[in-house]
Amino acid sequence: MTRRKWARQPALRGQAIGSVLAIVCVISITGCAEHVQRRRSIRPTVRARAQARKPPRSHTKEPETSRTAAAKPLEHPYRVVLGESVGPVRLGMKEEEAITVADRAWGPGSLVNDTPYLRNRQWLGAVNVQLFPKAGDWLVTSITVSDSRFKTPSGFGVGTSYAAAKTLLGKPLDVLWVPRDAFGPDVPGYGAVQWPGLEVDITDWRVADFRIYSRGSP
Repeated sequence: MTRRKWARQPALRGQAIGSVLAIVCVISITGCAEHVQRRRSIRPTVRARAQARKPPRSHTKEPETSRTAAAKPLEHPYRVVLGESVGPVRLGMKEEEAITVADRAWGPGSLVNDTPYLRNRQWLGAVNVQLFPKAGDWLVTSITVSDSRFKTPSGFGVGTSYAAAKTLLGKPLDVLWVPRDAFGPDVPGYGAVQWPGLEVDITDWRVADFRIYSRGSP
């Protein structure tokens, strides 16, 4: 068709232009669809790679080892719980564990008595731990204290008056006053007083030292 005939027939010209625009739109839509599909297929791969770079989250607590436990400071190295413990050393505790916690709380201790039937270990020159053998282990059966830094939460300890001790602990099970010398008469204010699981030496009406012990121990 010549250019002159083309110009004279506007209907044909309009149809041709419409066909061209339709083809362009189809190409554009197809390209857009392919682009969207390609992005959708890429996203899971990118997300998976990002997740792979992240370290896995652990919801379990790391177990405490002896090294981490040893690094923790002791909260109450001088607290006394009558019938239970002095500082970190507890009645019934095995010897190895008692040595570990006592050395950490008070510094190195020493073995002052060792027989097949009885052992005594000492710390600070004022905490005496007595151990007896049982079922192949040495167990803490009593702890004697003569240092005024060691106190119960209520305030009982070395230096406490006898009157205050009775107020804090109640009526004693037994009171035994003794002479101040070998041949003198018994003198009140000097002797031994006993409560359940507790023996106290009194000097001049004050606590000179005290011993907590397991029931049934010597």
